[in-house]
Amino acid sequence: MNKSIENSIRFILLSILFSGLSHFPSSVRAAQSLGAVTLQSVAPRIITPNGDGKNDVAFFNFGSADHLTGLPISGEVFDITGAKVSNFGIWASDDTKMMWNGKDGGGNTLPSGIYIYQITLGGSKLTGTVVVAR
Repeated sequence: MNKSIENSIRFILLSILFSGLSHFPSSVRAAQSLGAVTLQSVAPRIITPNGDGKNDVAFFNFGSADHLTGLPISGEVFDITGAKVSNFGIWASDDTKMMWNGKDGGGNTLPSGIYIYQITLGGSKLTGTVVVAR
């Protein structure tokens, strides 16, 4: 398991121990630079992928001038044990966003839990969490 995922798992576990799930942030606290682009927010942070059209997906919102098409950018999702469960990519409707639908690589909705995302652009990586609630 790589160090950034290990550190994210430690952070999540400590957050749960000391503050509970109700205190997870709804978006990135501050913009995070990822090479040539900037991640402005992740919203919602708690998704309910049940097909009702409300909070079914997590959007990774980059700056309005940060067009991702053509960049070597990728997204991966890991469960709390560090096992890779899915990939995600640029949202087809808006190339300033990436999107994850709460499903594994086979298209199955994942069980409730805390999931770690990792976005990679060239040699730069950033990680964070998204909660799937069912």
